[in-house]
Amino acid sequence: KLTEVATERFIDNITSITPGALKGGINTVTRHPKEDHILVGGSDGVPQIYRMVRETARKIGDNANLIRKYPAMKGRIWEVAFAPDGKTFVAVSSLDGKGQINLYASEYDATITPELKKLFETARRNTEGSNSDPKIDEFHTRGAKLLHTRDFDAALYSVAFAPDGKTVATSGADGTVHLLDAKTLASGSSFAAANVETSLPIVAADPEKVDRNRGKIHELEEALPEGRKIVALDV
Repeated sequence: KLTEVATERFIDNITSITPGALKGGINTVTRHPKEDHILVGGSDGVPQIYRMVRETARKIGDNANLIRKYPAMKGRIWEVAFAPDGKTFVAVSSLDGKGQINLYASEYDATITPELKKLFETARRNTEGSNSDPKIDEFHTRGAKLLHTRDFDAALYSVAFAPDGKTVATSGADGTVHLLDAKTLASGSSFAAANVETSLPIVAADPEKVDRNRGKIHELEEALPEGRKIVALDV
């Protein structure tokens, strides 16, 4: 949803509210560094770019703000990030304890021609694709290329570009930060996000230091208000 911060006024639904258009919901959203566009990802594993400001009349069932729809990833997408110049973006996902990072091209023309505008405003979008217009589908996938992909043995949950755009950092379930080449996803260096000291002794909890009085308030028997009684129970 697009909201004006100063007035807290709701402006528009950016993504489609049609059931199934974004299957399972959105987990991550980021703004294009140079355009009023957003990149989203979620449970369906499909990165999608939307315009923030509507250029067509709102119609029930439309998905007219969608600009590009990219090849799906394995599992759920947890985070996405544009390169500083906006020409590429990365996304990370997880499935069955494994992780994946994809690099996509994001140089695109978002212009809606008069013909496309008419199609967006008159075509009822079927999220299953049985009556999707081929011209709309071609627009959504034009130049939406997967450039590189890499699989990891641990689920990946976070990703970011370095300010100079030359390096991508990603990390996930195993706590390891991986630095990758931003053009090829080739491995650079890896390191633990936090040092774990394994030589220290394991310290057990001291029962004498537990405040039992705090727990007593949860041990009291519940009582009905005076004058009330139970007449029936439904399970």
